Amino acid sequence: MRARYGDWFEVRSAGTEVREVNPLAVVTMEEIGIDISGHRSKLIDEFFDRG
Repeated sequence: MRARYGDWFEVRSAGTEVREVNPLAVVTMEEIGIDISGHRSKLIDEFFDRG
């Protein structure tokens, strides 16, 4: 979503548990030209109180 529509939308992703980013996801995204190697797992709490 960010790669295609990041100019139009603020894209966020989070969950209820912090885990490592799946290495297969990093490889798969790299295959289509998107580098997520610097991404990290985030708790949804990080996005509370944001507009």
